[in-house]
Amino acid sequence: MDSQGSTADDDSPAIKETSSSFKKFHGPQSIGELKRHLYGDKQWKIAGNSIASVTTSVIPITVICNNLSKNWQTLLNFSYNTNDKERNEVTSLVYIIQTIVDISKLLDSDSLLLLPAFNRFVRLLSRIAMLPIVDETLKNDAKCARDTFYQLFHLLDSSPHLMKYLTHAYEWTDKEQFLDLPTRRFHNTIKKEGAILYETLLYVIFYTSNRACMFTVFEENDLDSYPNILKAFVRYIDHYLKITASSSNIPDIFFNTIPYNLAAQENLSLTWNLVDKTVIVPAFVAAGYPKAVLEWIQIPQLKVEHRKALVSIIHNIARDAKGAIELRKEDGVTVLERIQKEVIADVDESMHVLFYMAYTLLAREDQIEQHVKLENPLLRNIFTNLLINAITACFSVLEKQGMSQSGFHLSELLVVLEKLFVSDVLGKYLLDIQLRSDASTVINYTKTFADTLVACRGALTDGDKRGILACESLINIIWSISFYNPDDESNDDVKKQLSDFRSNLKSHPELILVLQGLKDNQNDAAKCILWNLNPEQKQISDPVLPYSGLNRKSTLKPEISIWISASGTTPDLDICSQLVNALKKNSSNQYVVLVNNDDTSWEKITETIDEATIVLFLATDDYYTSRYCRQAAIYTTNCNKPFILLWPYQEKHSCMKGWLKKLAGKNADPVPFRKEWLINGTETIQLVNDIFDVIAERTSHRFETKRDTFLEGSQPGQQLKKTTTTRPSAINSVVCNIA
Repeated sequence: MDSQGSTADDDSPAIKETSSSFKKFHGPQSIGELKRHLYGDKQWKIAGNSIASVTTSVIPITVICNNLSKNWQTLLNFSYNTNDKERNEVTSLVYIIQTIVDISKLLDSDSLLLLPAFNRFVRLLSRIAMLPIVDETLKNDAKCARDTFYQLFHLLDSSPHLMKYLTHAYEWTDKEQFLDLPTRRFHNTIKKEGAILYETLLYVIFYTSNRACMFTVFEENDLDSYPNILKAFVRYIDHYLKITASSSNIPDIFFNTIPYNLAAQENLSLTWNLVDKTVIVPAFVAAGYPKAVLEWIQIPQLKVEHRKALVSIIHNIARDAKGAIELRKEDGVTVLERIQKEVIADVDESMHVLFYMAYTLLAREDQIEQHVKLENPLLRNIFTNLLINAITACFSVLEKQGMSQSGFHLSELLVVLEKLFVSDVLGKYLLDIQLRSDASTVINYTKTFADTLVACRGALTDGDKRGILACESLINIIWSISFYNPDDESNDDVKKQLSDFRSNLKSHPELILVLQGLKDNQNDAAKCILWNLNPEQKQISDPVLPYSGLNRKSTLKPEISIWISASGTTPDLDICSQLVNALKKNSSNQYVVLVNNDDTSWEKITETIDEATIVLFLATDDYYTSRYCRQAAIYTTNCNKPFILLWPYQEKHSCMKGWLKKLAGKNADPVPFRKEWLINGTETIQLVNDIFDVIAERTSHRFETKRDTFLEGSQPGQQLKKTTTTRPSAINSVVCNIA
């Protein structure tokens, strides 16, 4: 009896006699014979509890399958189509997979599934796909890798029986059959063998697609033609994890290698590698992966290989802007905090780093700062590993060995550091972690980042999306560090790094040339870096002189102009739009209200600030994390321009942290308001009056509102009439102007 429980004697004299015709094995001939036996009218029927054939003997097909199994290692050496010029081992593999997928359409009640010889050959498909020549061919032929990936995805998409199985696997079989337990009835055996066949085929398709995708360069929208496949993947894994977990512990694939477990894990691995290609992540977001993976990762019975794959998928989705938004909508930060203990309990340090990379991309800066303030040694160790990987990847670039290191692409690491360096607290925390290139030399991170930018600058124009992202992240990290003032530091090591960073502009001519070149190509970040680090050097930064009425001839006719500085996010721009309408509706004066955001060029920002009578900063969370907004605030204060901080109540933490707290001053609070005040008549008038009170105080402009009139030259707060309100007036809690 073989592993399938059959008593068929494959070494019978009849088989030996028939097999003599196969002494010289020929793969295409055997595959062709197999197809001829199985196509056309149904040939294999169930008669009672035995196998019977209508038109032919059971021996020939058994011999065919036995010969295919016996010679499985040579099957890829043959050509299975007429175009020999494009033939290679991978095209032969795809043809064989296609043949078995076509045969699998005949399932239903056919007893072909009960032939042990056929099942044995099908199970060998995975070993054929794992032959070293397959991986070698895919690695050395990018076109072949891409073609193979799409051929297999098209095969899956155009096979209704496999797609139905993916989305309705629970209708085919139950958990006991998947776990390979004995079955009582013959038709249940058909279902069981059918499930095993399908799972084996899916495993081979997933595995080969996975290997092919690793060597494929994807373009934007490449997976948009396969939404049904991605949605089917979600249902397939959802069923596997939830149903299996509800009945028993999810098996460890290293000790339970039945096809069901292997196929599910390979699908997770395939998804992991695909979402690592940031350009195609939107397709997975559209298929519902953000919600699904956050549900899956909370399943207590997960094994380490499943949890690591899911953490990696979350991390890669979070690298995409829309993906991060969807993960936050599903309360991703809370979910990650909930499973933190289970993740950290695992000994795999690489998973710890992946977990905190994902958490960093989703959480607010103040949430991460809270973890840092707890002085958790584990967190410091994780951030140290993150820095080690990033610096090592930078060294790899400097040594011209590529942008990948230890399984990470440089862009993956830098985009996380970019988020951390937005916060002065977190940025300086990282700079305080000392890494040494040898026993005595401490690595200067800022210099390493600058050197790496010089080395890989060509990727900005000639690189792929990940190369471009790596360069942009380096620029943004340097931009964030350029805000830090060495004179404010008490930590000598951090102070030295910041001082050295500034001196690099004078001692690092290549860096100067790179930044100057980027500036000439209208790169606003480079312009701002140069302005921050060398405000005295006109030839580098071309700074605008401190504000005065003679700075620039005004093009604004009204005597007063208000500039609202806001981030470019949709919620902030919506608030700005309502605020502009409220200001215009509740004033009889002629004036201009301008709104700038992250999409506005740096030249336009400086010009508008120079023209403005007063600046209103919409101090939301998004404003705090915007480098453009921080740059505008610095420029405003350097120009001695009057300003007001508008603070939305619902984001009460935004103004009381980091650089915004310094901007507000130690003894002054921002002007508070609620968004609903902009659509409520009484509250809107009060808010507008508060703003105009400050304008009168700061600018001494004659300004009329529907409430009262401010006289030019009047004392701050002096007014002809004043209305009462149910909330405290903000006039006495206006921020101070910090030069």
